[in-house]
Amino acid sequence: MLALRLALAAVFLASGIAKAVTPRTTAAAAGDLGVPARLTPATAVLLPAVEIVVAVLLVPTPTAVVGSAAGTALLAAFTVLIAANLARGRRPSCACFGALSADAAISGRTLMRNGVLLAASVTVSVATLLSGDCRAGCYDAAGGQQLLIGAGVVLAIAVAAGLVLIHSLTRMVGRLTQRVRDLEAALGRSGLPTPAGSGPSERQRARADVPTLLRAAAVGTVTDPAGSPRQLADLVARADRTLLLFVSSHCSACTRVRSQIEAVTEPGGLQFVAITDDWGAAQPPAPDGTLTMFADGGEIAEAGGIRAFPSAIEVDAALRPSGTLMTGSMQIRQYLDTHRGALQRA
Repeated sequence: MLALRLALAAVFLASGIAKAVTPRTTAAAAGDLGVPARLTPATAVLLPAVEIVVAVLLVPTPTAVVGSAAGTALLAAFTVLIAANLARGRRPSCACFGALSADAAISGRTLMRNGVLLAASVTVSVATLLSGDCRAGCYDAAGGQQLLIGAGVVLAIAVAAGLVLIHSLTRMVGRLTQRVRDLEAALGRSGLPTPAGSGPSERQRARADVPTLLRAAAVGTVTDPAGSPRQLADLVARADRTLLLFVSSHCSACTRVRSQIEAVTEPGGLQFVAITDDWGAAQPPAPDGTLTMFADGGEIAEAGGIRAFPSAIEVDAALRPSGTLMTGSMQIRQYLDTHRGALQRA
C-alpha cells in the first residue's frame, strides 16, 4: 500500500508542477472543460497548488488520510468533468499535465486513466482509515526496508519533477526566442528610413494606424487561393464579428497562430479571415475549416502601418473595430484563450 500511495503522490506532484509553470495553458483548459470564465484565473493558481499539497500529504503516514481524501475528491471532480464533456460530444484538451499534454484531446482513455487513479485513491483512503495493522504503510522500526524504498521513490519523484520543470522551461524559452526572431524579421522588412522632409518618420510609419487600416480594408481587394478577386468588405459582412488576421509568408509565428485558430471547432458567430502578403510556401486552409485565407500583396497591412506579423483585430460586419489591434502571436493566443470557452459555448 505504501508503494501505491507514493505512486499517487508522484502523479499529483508531476501534474501540479506542470500546471504551475504554464498557468495560461491551465486556465484555458479549465475554461474549455466548463469552468466559468471568471474562475479560470483562480483555478490556474489554486489547482496546481492543491495538487502539490496533496502529493506532500500522501507521503508521511500521519497525513496520508487527509492527502488521500483530498486526492479522491480532486480525481472524482476531474472524472465527472471529463465524462460530462464526452457525453456532450466535446473533446477539449484537459492539459492534465500542463503544456506536456495541452495538445491531447480528452477521450475514453482519459476517462479510463482517471478511473484507475480514482480507484487507487479510494483504496488508499480506505486503507489509511483501518486501524492498528499499518495497511497503509508505517514508518516503524520493523519498516526500515519500506522506508528505504520510500526514500528512493521520493528521490525519483524529485528528479522527475525537475525534468518536467526543465522541459517546460526549455519549451517556453524556445517559444520566446522564436517570437523575438519573428518580430526582428518582421521589423526588418519595414524598409529603409524615410529621407528627411519626404514623409513621416520611420518610427511614425512603424506605428499601426487602426482607422487607416480599416479604411484600406473597406476598399481593399484580395484574392482567394484560386486567384479570384474578392472584396474584403463583402467577406467581413458575412458575419456579425470577424477576426482579421494579417500574416506574412515568411513568419513562423503566423503558422502557429493559424494552427491555433484552425483548432477552434465551434466559432459561435465569429469568423476568422487571414490576409497574407504572399502565398509563398503557405498552404491554404481547408475550404470547410474555421479559417479562410486571402492574399493582397501586403497592401492593406502596409496602409495601416503594420510592420510586425502576425497582427489581428476584431471588427463587426461594418468593419468597425471591436477591440484594439493585437500584435504578435502571444497577444493573439491570449485573445483565443480568453474567448475560446465563450466561442465553444455560444
